[in-house]
Amino acid sequence: MLTLRNDLPDLVDEILELAKVDGPLKEALCDYEKACSGQKDQNLSPETRADWAEIRLEIVRELERRVRRMITEDPLQRSTR
Repeated sequence: MLTLRNDLPDLVDEILELAKVDGPLKEALCDYEKACSGQKDQNLSPETRADWAEIRLEIVRELERRVRRMITEDPLQRSTR
């Protein structure tokens, strides 16, 4: 998860901890890992790797938005999801 630490250094610990109990967040992390792999895959065309890079950035933005919202939520609301 070195890349996640680079992309969201201030939230990586919270993301990994919350993903243990939040299914959609865990799925988003899997999508992030897939996008990172696609971006780094030298067997793919440069255009395809660029597409994966854009997808990775979209996922990063969504992870940040979601986790910041989860952090600021009332803990009682979070436990009733």
